[in-house]
Amino acid sequence: VTVQPGAQIPWHTHPGPVFVTIAEGELTYVSSDCNRRRYEAGTAFVDTGHGHVHAAYNSGKTVTVFLATFLEAPETGPITIPADTPANCQISPR
Repeated sequence: VTVQPGAQIPWHTHPGPVFVTIAEGELTYVSSDCNRRRYEAGTAFVDTGHGHVHAAYNSGKTVTVFLATFLEAPETGPITIPADTPANCQISPR
C-alpha cells in the first residue's frame, strides 16, 4: 500500500489480525482511544482486527509504503470494514 504525505486512511476494522510492515517512510497509527503511535521504515506492528477500530495517516514528508498481511480474511467480502469516527478523536496530524 502506498500512502502520499499527509494522506489519511479512514477509520476501519478488519475481520481478523493484520501484520503491517513499513517498507518506506512513516505511518502514524491511531487507535479508537485516540492514542497515536508512529512507525518508521523497517518497523512492524500487528492490528488485532476483530472489531478493533483504528485509522492511520502518513505523518512524514515522503511517500509511505507498507505491506499488510491479512489473517482470517474471508473468502468473499471485504478485508477492510469502514467504521464511524470515535467521539472526539480525529485522525489529522496534531
